[in-house]
Amino acid sequence: MTDVRLITSGLGNELIDAMATADTIYLIVSFAANSGIGFLQKALAQAVARHAEIKILVGDYLYITEPGALQRLYQLQQEPPSVQPEVPVQPVQREAPQLHTSSTPAMQPDTARLRPRSKPVAPPDPARPPESFQARETESFHPQEADFEIRLWQSQGRSFHPKAYLLQMGPDDGLLFVGSSNLSRSALTSGVEWNLAMRAQVAPLTFDRARQTFLESFYAACTLPVTPGVIDLYRAGHDRYHREFPQTALQWRRDQAKVPASDDGDDGDGGGHGPKRHVNKTPRPPVQPDAPPPG
Repeated sequence: MTDVRLITSGLGNELIDAMATADTIYLIVSFAANSGIGFLQKALAQAVARHAEIKILVGDYLYITEPGALQRLYQLQQEPPSVQPEVPVQPVQREAPQLHTSSTPAMQPDTARLRPRSKPVAPPDPARPPESFQARETESFHPQEADFEIRLWQSQGRSFHPKAYLLQMGPDDGLLFVGSSNLSRSALTSGVEWNLAMRAQVAPLTFDRARQTFLESFYAACTLPVTPGVIDLYRAGHDRYHREFPQTALQWRRDQAKVPASDDGDDGDGGGHGPKRHVNKTPRPPVQPDAPPPG
């Protein structure tokens, strides 16, 4: 591909092609829909089969993320892959993480080599949440899941709007997509979107900074690992919110009706590119998944 280019449709196919050879896949989106996960599921399953490092961070802002999308990701993480990788990729030796601090130094000219893929761990945080939160973090965790992690960003009323896809193919090659597309079928296929794609070699330090910034967000104190308990808590808040603001769900269904059904058996229900709000009431911020929803 061209080193830097604008993609206004068909981002999903670009991602599928890149995932076929990526040994690192980092996705950060404001929301995820069932239809978007279904669209990428085969490519993700193939990446799981060859033990690629996969990290997906989605947000709870305005309860747009579908509980079913979280459930689908969790099942993909837990179940042994049923597909074989199309392109074998040799494992890359991992190094200790090198997370930037909040005082990130000024950017230098992009002349450095890309850092090899590493297996980061959550940085120590003196202000860790209470014991109950830590217990949830280890819920249903198994060593074989270490290559595939899913976390939920708790917005707590603050907007959360990133949409970026970072894929690395060995230490010297990678792709970064940044733009408007969330993880829904319409955003990845037929929706009106603007996404900028950049080869890592064009700006290695920028690519590396995106990678490090992603890891800081992924392991931030306001994130939760997606487990059955977290999914249940999120589902309760999601359902309550959409009962209180039914126009949100109604507009969602109207938008989704314009999107063709997927070819993987997913009818696309709930997979539009975000609801348009037509309510006069000021919605309350999402309830934190690590606390029981109010009665």
